[in-house]
Amino acid sequence: MILCNICGNHHNEAGVCEQCRVVPASLTTSGRVAAPQPPVSENVKRGGTPEHSYHGVENKRSRFGTGHLVILVLAILLLGVMVALFLQGQRQNATASQQSAISNSTIDTTPSKNTSTQNSSTPQTGSRYAVDPCGVIADTRTGLEWFVGPDRNVTWYEAQQWTSGLQTCGGGWRMPTINEIMTLHNPATTAGTGFYKEGRYFPAHIDPVFNAIGGGSWVWASERSATGDAQSFNLNQGKAVSYSATNTTYSTRAFAVRKR
Repeated sequence: MILCNICGNHHNEAGVCEQCRVVPASLTTSGRVAAPQPPVSENVKRGGTPEHSYHGVENKRSRFGTGHLVILVLAILLLGVMVALFLQGQRQNATASQQSAISNSTIDTTPSKNTSTQNSSTPQTGSRYAVDPCGVIADTRTGLEWFVGPDRNVTWYEAQQWTSGLQTCGGGWRMPTINEIMTLHNPATTAGTGFYKEGRYFPAHIDPVFNAIGGGSWVWASERSATGDAQSFNLNQGKAVSYSATNTTYSTRAFAVRKR
């Protein structure tokens, strides 16, 4: 068994050291120890040269890098297109929402309660209604005094709470009955803009002195039906109706009344 005189490992059957690939001096023609030989690449084994092998690897790397660069650029362009489409869709949705809100909104042409007809001075001679400086509307025909509530949709319970707590002009207010509200109805006159539906307004047919009703067309009455529903009077159509006491779909307003 021959030992390598460089690393000390055993030689194989061919007499070549497996560690450093050195042929012992006894097997060389010159008697000198052969220098370690680098491993031979597959390209050289097939008859190629080391230079060819090196350039082949470089070409593969170049093709690999170029392909990935193209894919990256395409991915960035696709992402940019998707972001642009998303932002365009968001702008279109926002525009559609604004147009819908504008088309469905109720145009309130009624002045505020502080500057409305309700707070004006006493009407001309011969008028049925007289307005007190504090905003009370006196009906000279029935002897009832009225005060119009907030211009917003309220439930029957909210109307009851508002009227019972109203202390304007001395207090003593309550919810009106169906018959009392009916005395205000006049098909020849309108007040406020009334209920809005499908591009059309349904104003209350009462004297313009009640313009503070705004977008309201119904007024809650004190009566309740046997089924528990609350009654109101439709001032646009001139008839009594009943529905849920918690309804806010209809533009039902709260009126307060008292006897002079």
